[in-house]
Amino acid sequence: MLFAYTYVPHQMEKMQKFIDFIFFDVWCKAPSSRPFGLNLFDANEELHEVMEAFYY
Repeated sequence: MLFAYTYVPHQMEKMQKFIDFIFFDVWCKAPSSRPFGLNLFDANEELHEVMEAFYY
């Protein structure tokens, strides 16, 4: 029997957005001449807070 699909939001969507940001906006654009720094995550404030908590 066919039925209408009901979208159910999930917490993993936030994780996927973080992963996409890290891959496309940090890893793909990171300059090879500079060291790693938390400033790479400035464009995504929520992820920056998470990275800062784990960094220190």
